[in-house]
Amino acid sequence: MTIVKKYRIDLLIQKYELFTMKPNESLYCMSGRFSSIVNELKNLCRKFESEDITRKVLRSLTKKWSPKVTVMEESRDLTSLSYQELIGALKDHDLVLHKEEAEPSKIRVWLCKHQQVKRLILILRTRRSCLLDV
Repeated sequence: MTIVKKYRIDLLIQKYELFTMKPNESLYCMSGRFSSIVNELKNLCRKFESEDITRKVLRSLTKKWSPKVTVMEESRDLTSLSYQELIGALKDHDLVLHKEEAEPSKIRVWLCKHQQVKRLILILRTRRSCLLDV
């Protein structure tokens, strides 16, 4: 493993550990940012247990999500809850709370797409460097 790859893993682990939802960030953008970090770590051969990821997401949510987090922790078995199921449940709850805001604004959609493009570029660069390391 090269020094650059080790440095990249350390940087991503730090991002993972310090990850929190931004104050006015949508759940869609937050889940995209988090998925990007986890996927990049997977590409670099660093994996996390599903339960750890689920608990990390629940801890990372803003205070507005506290009631939903409490309900989920008390009513669900977090050891068997996948990341996709968790995000799905949170998105469903978000839609119920904000029916009038169910359609994200054009700016928010653009920002999420912009972040996705940036993530894709990073993933491609990471894969390219992994192939060069072999």
